[in-house]
Amino acid sequence: MRAPAVQTSCSQAGPCSCSDYRAIPDLDVYDQQNLDDDGEFSDISLSERLAAEREMRKRDRDEGRAEGRMRRGILYGEGTS
Repeated sequence: MRAPAVQTSCSQAGPCSCSDYRAIPDLDVYDQQNLDDDGEFSDISLSERLAAEREMRKRDRDEGRAEGRMRRGILYGEGTS
């Protein structure tokens, strides 16, 4: 299975790294052993997906991931006694 085409321009905020990509067709292929096309996954509604994305954004903000910082407590056992 071929990987999807790479976007050449970004609509996201912040620096765009799309122009750093160079197509290499022999490497731009998904490893079939890592795909789970036959797994049983239920469809979710748009509202469920948006709610999950809001929850993940909040988690990332709370953990400082939104600013590109490392997760709190990851260094030197911060926050542990």
